[in-house]
Amino acid sequence: MNRLLLIESGKESYRSFTFEALRRGGIDLVLAAKSPPTWQQRYLGGFVEADVDGPSFRERVLDHHRRQPVDGVLTFVERLVPLAAELAADMGIRAPTLASARAARDKHEMRRRFAAASIPVPRVLLMTDVLTRRPPDFPMPAVVKPIMGFASLNVFKIGAWSELGWAEEVIAKDNHPTLPDPGGGYMIEEYIDGPEYSVESVVSGERIVHYGITRKITSPEPFFEEVAHVTPAPLSAEQREAMLTMTERALRALDLDHCATHTELRISSRRGPMIIEVAARLGGDKIPFLVELSTGASPSLAAGRAALGMPVPPASPPARCLGICFFVPREPGVTRSGVEERPAIEGLLEFEYWTGARTEVKVPPEQFFTRLGYALVEGRSASEAVARMARVITRVERVIGVPLVADIEPRLL
Repeated sequence: MNRLLLIESGKESYRSFTFEALRRGGIDLVLAAKSPPTWQQRYLGGFVEADVDGPSFRERVLDHHRRQPVDGVLTFVERLVPLAAELAADMGIRAPTLASARAARDKHEMRRRFAAASIPVPRVLLMTDVLTRRPPDFPMPAVVKPIMGFASLNVFKIGAWSELGWAEEVIAKDNHPTLPDPGGGYMIEEYIDGPEYSVESVVSGERIVHYGITRKITSPEPFFEEVAHVTPAPLSAEQREAMLTMTERALRALDLDHCATHTELRISSRRGPMIIEVAARLGGDKIPFLVELSTGASPSLAAGRAALGMPVPPASPPARCLGICFFVPREPGVTRSGVEERPAIEGLLEFEYWTGARTEVKVPPEQFFTRLGYALVEGRSASEAVARMARVITRVERVIGVPLVADIEPRLL
């Protein structure tokens, strides 16, 4: 009873560690994806060729299940979380309910549930509402974001209602194929100041296990491109306990079960920990891998076991400090060259550069999520890990000739 269906796989650089953890944990993996497996093949016990956006996807997967039953369903892809819940329901196997999965995708519904559970949330308005009436008492600055968005795509800050016209222009650019239509798919949310964090958890029945807290470092506002992560986050015991308590309340309010969760929070200077949003999936950007390297406990394996209804492993205290940074352009330009040699930086564990010479790069609002590569480092502290990442970014910047977001050290704490 350990046959797990994975819906799509993501990029090898970001997800091979999850496949490795699941396979190492004795889980038989079946991949359902549009394209035949390449790097995934060595981890698989089965494959279903099916396009998640095609009309026959569900029937193809269900037909495979009737012939070779699976015992659990898992996806790493935010927009596919409700589809995974639907498939699990059709198969009669455990998973988050469809209502819970949809609530974890719909940021407006999510905030309604939090408010009903007396969880402090930022004030929020639908974009369609403010086009006709702009409440004078709504706090500014505010954040504009897609209700069904992810990865900070088309998320940006406005300082006053007078900037709403510019906000509409940004939304109308439609610069990512998975973003919602401009019509009614956006909301305006009260801006919460303070550093940003994520909590990586797994829910299994009545049990919630928190595997790690990560400090998330974003680009200079008004945009919120994620440029680096560090785990364990530098927090006091009181801050850590408050964040975990708030996270548990949020997961219960969403009624999530048999899944991994990625909860994003900010510690407001005035209001303390505030939930920004919850995703009913493993965190992206290799955050679960950072946690695994730091603590020895794998959120990826725990997620697979929860989906299969198996006991999930306990969390472990962090023993190492890890960080990952992304090579994100600070301004548009054309690369002078690629990066042929891995920088000689102490503590550098992984390095990938994906962009060649004479490549045009763009930045928000023309294009979101422009990443030229990444570096994963180890340090004796969060500050040391961040300093090492900054040195790698500076080395890459000198080679490629395009300015990168490099001032991550001042935003660590």
